[in-house]
Amino acid sequence: MNNNLVLVCWSASQGAARYETMEETLRTNMRAFRENRRNDYVPIAAFETMEEANAFCEKNHAEFERRADAHRKDRWT
Repeated sequence: MNNNLVLVCWSASQGAARYETMEETLRTNMRAFRENRRNDYVPIAAFETMEEANAFCEKNHAEFERRADAHRKDRWT
């Protein structure tokens, strides 16, 4: 397994995306498992390079923003 894959992860509860390596994602998820808590960042895409991940995020920027705006509106209504 390539633990250096760059993952784009999405959190529906926070209305946010972030980058993580596969290794970071597995470490974070194991910590959440051990502490019996939720971690709602889910991988939505995986790439060999950060450049590929950036291109994906640029291509989907409008959708990320739409969802983040909807999340912000939901929090304040």
